[in-house]
Amino acid sequence: MRITEPSAREPLDNEAASPLLTTVQAADYLQVSTRTVKSLLSEGSIAYVKVGRTTRIHLQDLDRFIAQNRQKRRSRLRGSR
Repeated sequence: MRITEPSAREPLDNEAASPLLTTVQAADYLQVSTRTVKSLLSEGSIAYVKVGRTTRIHLQDLDRFIAQNRQKRRSRLRGSR
């Protein structure tokens, strides 16, 4: 029986089509600071991959984060003008 190395696995959910970004690139994409991106990663709001000592983020995970946090316009409260 041959054991398959983890690097030989098939990509999940079209990961192969989603480029890996650095935290700096992710910050540029979201138009926030790298500190904000690192905070979102540490609180689990955005999925990430550790490659050695570096952190990489799939573009599709950033798009998913944006979609999940999209705010709809609230209707005015009754009685306020």
